[in-house]
Amino acid sequence: MNIDSLEKKLGISFKNKGYLSGACKHGSAYGNQPLSGVGFREQQAVLRLVGVASIRLALMETLARKFPNDASRYANNAFDFIKASLVMFSRKINLIEYIEYQKDSFEKGSGAAATSIDQLIASTMETIVGALHMDQGFISVQRFLAPFIGDTLQRSDLASLDPKSELNRFSCKKYGKTAVYQCFDKSGTPNKPLFSASVHVNGELVGTGTGSSKKDAEMNAAQATLKKLNVR
Repeated sequence: MNIDSLEKKLGISFKNKGYLSGACKHGSAYGNQPLSGVGFREQQAVLRLVGVASIRLALMETLARKFPNDASRYANNAFDFIKASLVMFSRKINLIEYIEYQKDSFEKGSGAAATSIDQLIASTMETIVGALHMDQGFISVQRFLAPFIGDTLQRSDLASLDPKSELNRFSCKKYGKTAVYQCFDKSGTPNKPLFSASVHVNGELVGTGTGSSKKDAEMNAAQATLKKLNVR
C-alpha cells in the first residue's frame, strides 16, 4: 500500500505510519494465520471504537454549541449523515484500493456483496479516524472532520425524526409515557418473512403495520399511527 499517496488524499500526515497501515488492513487479510500477542482483530476493534467515539464527540460538541437546547434531538440524524458523508469521501478518494482484505469474502457486485463493500469502507474510515486520534489526539480529529460536520449542519432534514422517535416524542409530551409496540404475527417464507406489529398509545391500540423485519413493521405501524393522530 502506498501510504504517502493515501495520506495526501486524506490530507493527513501520520507521525506513526503504522497506525494508518494497520487501520487499512482488514482482519480477513490474515485468513487463518495465527497471530502472536494481542490479536490483530482486537486491536482493530479498539481503533474502530476510538474512531466512532471520536466522531460522536466531535459532532456532539459542535451540535451542543450550535443548538444548545436541541443537540440531542439532532444527534442520531447527524451521526447517520456524517457517516454517509465519510463513505462518499472514501469512494471519492478510492479508499477501497488501499484496504488489504480477502477479496473472496467481499466480491464486488450488487445486493449483499455491494453492501458488504460499503460496510468495509465505512468501518475502515472509522478505524482511520481512531488511528488519527491515537497518533495525534482529538484536536487533529476535529480538524479532519470539520468539513464533514459543516456539510451535515447544512442539511435541511437534520431535525427530522424517524416515525418511532416522533411518535414517542408526541406520546411523552401528551401522556408522559412512550408508545408500546408488539410484534403479533410472522408469516411469509424464511427468505421473505412478513412481520406484523401493533402500537399502543396511552394504553390504546391505535395503529398496525407490516414489514420484512420487526423494525420495519414497527416503523410502519408508527407511521400509520402518526397519520391517524394527525401528527404528520
